[in-house]
Amino acid sequence: APATMAFSIARHRHGKTGVKVLKVNRSSPRHTVNEFFVNIKVYSPECEVAYTKGDNSYVIATDTCKNTVYYVAKTCPMESPEQFARALVEYFMKTYPFLTKCDAEVTESLWQRAAVGGVGHNHGFLRDGPQERIARATLPRGGSLEVESVIANMIVMKTTQTGFEGFHDSPQRLLADTSERILATNIRATYQYVDPARAYDYAGVRRGMIESFTRTFFGPPVEGVYSPSVQETLYKMAVAALQAVPQVASIELDMPNIHFLPCRLLDNVGSKFEDDVFIPTVYPAGSINAVVVRGAGGAPTRAATAAPRAAASEGEPD
Repeated sequence: APATMAFSIARHRHGKTGVKVLKVNRSSPRHTVNEFFVNIKVYSPECEVAYTKGDNSYVIATDTCKNTVYYVAKTCPMESPEQFARALVEYFMKTYPFLTKCDAEVTESLWQRAAVGGVGHNHGFLRDGPQERIARATLPRGGSLEVESVIANMIVMKTTQTGFEGFHDSPQRLLADTSERILATNIRATYQYVDPARAYDYAGVRRGMIESFTRTFFGPPVEGVYSPSVQETLYKMAVAALQAVPQVASIELDMPNIHFLPCRLLDNVGSKFEDDVFIPTVYPAGSINAVVVRGAGGAPTRAATAAPRAAASEGEPD
């Protein structure tokens, strides 16, 4: 008879995903709102017996995880996703001494103040987007709390001052050099802090990052700035952000091309393409990614390897 084979659990964790919470600050007649989408993960070796023996003694029910999100929301100002993520992992680790680690990922759904007759409304808001603000916090037992931030779905376009020339030739190359094209991309910036455990002004850091990205990508309002490739623009954006925001240690930028095909069929139907009519397409999409750090060396952040969610395709990919 064959020998009895032993099986063991290599790793396990549980938690709750997709918890949505909205908080209204009514401390003045001019209200503010913050809406978050929360994922919680908790880890404990004590929970292994729930899998192997059906013993739930150390299982924090996923419903309890959900309820805890609302409980912590009551006392946390929730001014940024980073602040709320920190508060969540700190609460779980303080409340449940048998946990070895807790992770929280918090995505902010943006609202902007409504204006009526050009005046900002005290308690009226319009959904803003599609840009997302994401924070990840992790706190291991006996270790330091770490926070990582993400700016996602920052979709930008410029209609001139961009080209792509002198790239490598091969038998499969069909793309011609161009000094005039549309450059559009869906920016995803993942950044880590010089002191991951320190409670920074996360909203201020994010504003500085977005301002640096915007200023570098577009250039001055009238004349703009020329971009010879997404790669060169990506690097300049990261450097500008690191120079402007000293709290940030490294930035991973994922900038897939949003492609627009020149509508050259106009030349065959009695009209003329003059860099004015383009065909937005979806896939395939160019993928450009780099991690930029202070000084030399450094480890990449969590790689942005997922396919771009809002990519469309263009005739001049980098």
